[in-house]
Amino acid sequence: MVDCGPPTGTPTPRQAALLAAAFRLLLDPARPVEVSLLSSVTGKDPALVEADLAQMCAAGRVQRTDAGAVTGCLGLTLEVTSHGILVNGVALHTWCALDAFGIMAALGATGWIESTSPLTGRRLHVDVDAGIPRETAAPWVVFIAERRPVGSVRAEWCPLVNMFEDAEAARTWAAAGNVSGQAFSLPETAAFGKALWQPRIDADLVGSREAP
Repeated sequence: MVDCGPPTGTPTPRQAALLAAAFRLLLDPARPVEVSLLSSVTGKDPALVEADLAQMCAAGRVQRTDAGAVTGCLGLTLEVTSHGILVNGVALHTWCALDAFGIMAALGATGWIESTSPLTGRRLHVDVDAGIPRETAAPWVVFIAERRPVGSVRAEWCPLVNMFEDAEAARTWAAAGNVSGQAFSLPETAAFGKALWQPRIDADLVGSREAP
């Protein structure tokens, strides 16, 4: 059995709380998050916030503007990608297909997910009710790449996690690119993603009081 999932790499409790705070700020009002705002929200010194963001950005776990504002974290991004979500009326994007299902499931959000199959270029649309993908007659799947060490999660692992018309399409694409992983049904992807994202997006609620 292939060990599929995001690359390992555990942020410190302070960094985890920072990621969660940035994630919530990106959701509402869906604009870049300045270091000064993150410092105010987390109660951490701006220099510590900047140092943590720089480290996580280098690892591909945070996306920033040239001026340093956060535009992406925990898979959620303000920049256009092949994976779009509508979260309770707000249109955003994600770094990969697993991000989309995990975020919607962890938030218990109602809306939709759209993802482009890299094999055919077809745009696949899935409605989501309270975090659960609505049943579809189509045999769509999400291919989740094998867990492996990478220099940048966003640049090296995320492009390998996509939605396909069926498991055969996923296998064809993976074989052509020599990518190791496994195809999961949409409900399986949502359940797997929720287990990953729930503690991540709640980290600012349980870990933000740690000493600097």
